[in-house]
Amino acid sequence: SRISDKFPNITITPSYGLTELTGCVSNYDSIYRKSDDYVGKVFDVMNVKIVDGNNNFIQDYQIGEVVISSPTLINV
Repeated sequence: SRISDKFPNITITPSYGLTELTGCVSNYDSIYRKSDDYVGKVFDVMNVKIVDGNNNFIQDYQIGEVVISSPTLINV
């Protein structure tokens, strides 16, 4: 059975993130979904950028590294 069937009084939204960031970087409400690769709005406390190997911002549609900083980041 589906989770939404077991918990009919809550709204479940897809979220994206990393364990090191306490789980969630962004999420979206399905009515705002733009495409299959849409990950939603990044939370206000997150600083997300995509950079090249020299830590410079890259242009749209180029391959780069996703860099995230946040006060929720777990430092080990």
